[in-house]
Amino acid sequence: MIEKRENERYVVEGMGIYAKTMFNTVVEILELGVSGALISGAQRFLIGCEYIFKIEHRDKVIPIKGVIVWKKITMTKITEGVRNPIYTAGLEFLDVLTVNAEQLKELISDKVQELKERWLSGVRVKVQPPEKAVISYIETCVIKDISLSGIRIELEQEPPVDIIFTLELTLTRNESSICCKGRIAFCHEVPATMPKRYDIGVELTDVLDSDQLRLRRFIETIS
Repeated sequence: MIEKRENERYVVEGMGIYAKTMFNTVVEILELGVSGALISGAQRFLIGCEYIFKIEHRDKVIPIKGVIVWKKITMTKITEGVRNPIYTAGLEFLDVLTVNAEQLKELISDKVQELKERWLSGVRVKVQPPEKAVISYIETCVIKDISLSGIRIELEQEPPVDIIFTLELTLTRNESSICCKGRIAFCHEVPATMPKRYDIGVELTDVLDSDQLRLRRFIETIS
């Protein structure tokens, strides 16, 4: 298969050009407490990596930082004849003393009234039926090559092809980052890497005209 490119790409690996990616994934909450949560989803959660956990309560979204402390495959789901693993993971909250944690405490108390009278910070309650939440994974990575319409990066996470995500490009230390959207054009596992890493092609979308001009000027300096 011949890869068609709209614009010529230039190798920038080693030049200190970075991208910050943010991927959002919907998960099920199995258990919830002020110190952490038990979650389930198709995402390959990364142990030791930081996520942002977002749950709705009283028409508000409560965002709390957390880190995956353990994970395991609990079942597989067959989609179009392909077996896909479903992971269960333990998420430990990092900012348990913030206002957001207080809102989370109110959410749990609403679900289990007796917790209002005998609250223990380590208590987790089963969420029946499981509720949906969004977790966001942020990873900063080196840009390997760049063009006016796309970049190639390497990530620990394996994003699905065609997913749209938030992206920041840092071209120089003296300028602010370029904020835009990215679409995963391809994702290939990098051979002989442990833990696994992925070579990612990203199509840049929703780039402001002013940022497009900055990108063009940057490419002109390296071409």
